[in-house]
Amino acid sequence: MITLLALRNPEPEYARTRHNIGADVLRAFAESNNFPAFKYDKFLKAEKTISTIGDHDVQLLLSGTYMNESGQVVAASKLTPEETIVIHDELNVPVGDLKISYGAGAGGHNGVASVTSTFGTAAYTRLRIGIEPNHPVTGDARANFVLKPFTPEERQKIEDNIKTFTAALITIIKEGRDTAMLKYHTK
Repeated sequence: MITLLALRNPEPEYARTRHNIGADVLRAFAESNNFPAFKYDKFLKAEKTISTIGDHDVQLLLSGTYMNESGQVVAASKLTPEETIVIHDELNVPVGDLKISYGAGAGGHNGVASVTSTFGTAAYTRLRIGIEPNHPVTGDARANFVLKPFTPEERQKIEDNIKTFTAALITIIKEGRDTAMLKYHTK
């Protein structure tokens, strides 16, 4: 079974923040592909739904832990890196763009670092959704930046590209990561 895991902070005050864009994308994916409603699974520490995409059984997980503890969902769900696609925000990609990666470092993203640590490898697929600021952000300012909502202009860029994000996930599932990289990294 292929698992799509969206990293997020689960509390309502973090909804629609830059850091939770992975959850927004996964919800849009679930809706556009007619998945059943998400239900919280206390043993997996995540909201979960399962359906099929083509010939593939697909499980969607919305992390129920804080971002920095995302590896707990990986461990509780007994996920394998080969069958997992992690969806998350990315400071080093322009707002509204996407980047598909495999085997890449965490780049300062503590949620990704937690997943990588639990897997014991960075050899898993990631859909990175761009939230890059239009000004340099370092140190504590990074944390403050990612925990704020998008500006109206940024949110519009995200909304304009949500179908592209969900289509990229479909391509990864049906045709593989390499095909998706060729298709979505070429503009």
